[in-house]
Amino acid sequence: MSSPTRASGGIGIRARLKIVFRKDCGFDSHLAHQIDNVRYLHILLLQFLKTKMHFLSSPYLNWLFWFVWLPCAVLWVIYWRILIKYKPIFIKAAIAALVFSVPWDVVAYRTHIWLWPQSCCVGVHISYLPMEEYFFLIFVTIYIVTCTLIFLNHFAMRPLSK
Repeated sequence: MSSPTRASGGIGIRARLKIVFRKDCGFDSHLAHQIDNVRYLHILLLQFLKTKMHFLSSPYLNWLFWFVWLPCAVLWVIYWRILIKYKPIFIKAAIAALVFSVPWDVVAYRTHIWLWPQSCCVGVHISYLPMEEYFFLIFVTIYIVTCTLIFLNHFAMRPLSK
């Protein structure tokens, strides 16, 4: 049976996944074979992310995705019942982050204290700052507030030891 090929001659990601998960091949019980399958699936996942999620081509957005958005999303999935009660706090914190941080960032950029190389950003700038910096200011603030509220809620229900 021939494997499906793309017009460019290579095997597509979906076709490779079908080959890995075919019912007749399955996963072998041998540990080395399982590790090879996991590595192969990891490579396929990374290829999928690169082709389907173009924003990850920006190193700044890539960093935000893995270290801010993903952990924050996981915390929200787990603790959404607690966090949803604090919606006004998240809105006020995000606004405060923009009000206090954007002027500082603009001054720092214009006085050459720091800069954002073109290679690390998508290229959209709003008042001298790249779009990624606004995302950083808003979502890191939301992430910190999320962690703080979870921490406070976790310890508020336990009596203090004497």
